[in-house]
Amino acid sequence: MFKNLMFKTSQSKIKFFKYFICMATIALYSQPNGKLQAKLPKSEIYLKDVEFEWMPSINNHDIHRIKLSEFRFGFSDLDLAYHKRDSLISSKITFSGPNLALKGVSLSSKVRSDNWITNEKIRLLQKRELIPRQSIELITKAIDLHLIDQGSLPKSLNELIIKNYVTMESPPLNDYSWRYELNLPEKIVAKPTQINIVPNDDFLIFDWQSRSFQINPKSDSLYNAPLADWEYFFELKEISQNYTSKMEFEFDPQSLEYDLMMERGKFNISGASFTALPNNYFKEQSKISLPDLTIESNDMIINGLIDSSIVIHRINGRFRVRNFEIKIPEGIINEPEVERILENLGIWNNSLMIRLVEMEINMINQFTGDYVLRFHTPFLKINVKGNMSLRQNGFIPKIRLNNAVIQIHPISLGVKNWINSWEKKNGKNLTRKGGTVIIKLEGPIENPLIWY
Repeated sequence: MFKNLMFKTSQSKIKFFKYFICMATIALYSQPNGKLQAKLPKSEIYLKDVEFEWMPSINNHDIHRIKLSEFRFGFSDLDLAYHKRDSLISSKITFSGPNLALKGVSLSSKVRSDNWITNEKIRLLQKRELIPRQSIELITKAIDLHLIDQGSLPKSLNELIIKNYVTMESPPLNDYSWRYELNLPEKIVAKPTQINIVPNDDFLIFDWQSRSFQINPKSDSLYNAPLADWEYFFELKEISQNYTSKMEFEFDPQSLEYDLMMERGKFNISGASFTALPNNYFKEQSKISLPDLTIESNDMIINGLIDSSIVIHRINGRFRVRNFEIKIPEGIINEPEVERILENLGIWNNSLMIRLVEMEINMINQFTGDYVLRFHTPFLKINVKGNMSLRQNGFIPKIRLNNAVIQIHPISLGVKNWINSWEKKNGKNLTRKGGTVIIKLEGPIENPLIWY
């Protein structure tokens, strides 16, 4: 993930530059001998107070609106120098940009559609019922064989076990969160036990005469839920991209080789949020908030061929997200599986918060570099630090980790219990410094050696 994100981001940033400038320079290459000097102090596209509204004719319930307060995109201080003398050609472009500013974006939609909260509850219900349904299907086949062999229906599951028609030692019957009663020829009943995640949930009943499962009132209400009137709202305070120093691009059209140098660049998203509200019922509101996302690159030097991969000689980059938050609707929170996970994480306010995701990379040259990763939440902190060596022979470089140290600091009791359970299950004793787990990595990033 780290490898792909950092290097794909770097490649995508320069694709625009290299193809645009390549085409411009190739056009000059066809011209006769001479010199060209061109300057453009500023070039910009500017939009203000843009609004759109769309109402599909096939659906009177749906309305979509887009508003944009301001949009700016442009370059500044562009300086083009081109010199051709017979077969000798030199070209150099210096500029600041592209600078981007996007402010006050809002997208709103009113749509009548399926209730995804209900669909998710159905999915979780089907997952809970998977084991008993598979078990009853197995028991049904065993009963049919018993009827053929013995000429009668078994009185209990225990009778099938004793006569070796079924075994409780293999899946799915080895899951003791369910027990089964045979009331033949009427029905087979699956009942949750006390170790089940929902010990007081409804029974699952299989009708022997119709050979089908009965639908209980709870399931019926989910499967027959009406469409929901959704209100979706996306809001973005600002997107900005600034290159505060000039970039230099040197290109040789004969060899298709280019060099790109940039002192400082920054991309930022602030005040982004997405809200989904069904039937104007605020307890079922879902919301994703991204207050701040920043990508920075400094002292970047890149070399490559237009039709081939790039080589990053030097870069100091950072990716950072702060206070990312997901508000979970009440209907999902009350599902036992979700409720248990959030309880173990120490989350009580229906809101999952990630305080910090940060990646820093410092490439000293095209072969070596170092990195720092941080992942901080109210229930867990993870810090990673180490060195790396690279072989940039393709679009995705080969990376080897050196002296990588992962520090895992569990905060909530549930996370501590998960780590302890993993140690017992795998027979491992993780290295600790105080309450922090220490893990070391060495070797290729796709398959490193791990020391606990």
